[in-house]
Amino acid sequence: MVLSIYMGSMLHDAVSDLMRLHPDTPPDTFALFERFLAWTNPRRQQSGTT
Repeated sequence: MVLSIYMGSMLHDAVSDLMRLHPDTPPDTFALFERFLAWTNPRRQQSGTT
């Protein structure tokens, strides 16, 4: 749980940085979610295999 909160704050920082560096191109939010948060919940990954 704490890891998810921390990674969520890192995701927020990454989106802010990307928007500052590339203001005309919105960040791919799905890809960022997969990179920063999806792996922190192993139940989410297992639920897709049944």
